[in-house]
Amino acid sequence: MRLARKERRNATPWLNVLLGWSSLLAWSLFLIALILFHYARPEMETGLVRYFNLPFRDHWVIELKTVFLYTLWACCAISTINFLVNLLYKRRSTDHIWFNPVLLIVISLVFIIFLYDYG
Repeated sequence: MRLARKERRNATPWLNVLLGWSSLLAWSLFLIALILFHYARPEMETGLVRYFNLPFRDHWVIELKTVFLYTLWACCAISTINFLVNLLYKRRSTDHIWFNPVLLIVISLVFIIFLYDYG
């Protein structure tokens, strides 16, 4: 029968708190990027717009698009740093790798590739 080991880590380490705050910052930047995307993208031409001959914008707002791209790059950079620090910080078998930076890196890179190809 194996005895359970006593947990020696009582307090939350400062690096773990820093990782949490940087993850929160990256997700906040991504939320800001989504809002910028909403206002920067071209408007859709729907049936009502076509029927009533309403004016609509069929091009990107360049200023908002560049701020959107910078926000996405910052989000991707913070998430990558967060992920690499998390990999270096994982020493014990009970430590886990956070999944949200990986998800945010993938989502940000897909957005960036989409914008450079189709934007």
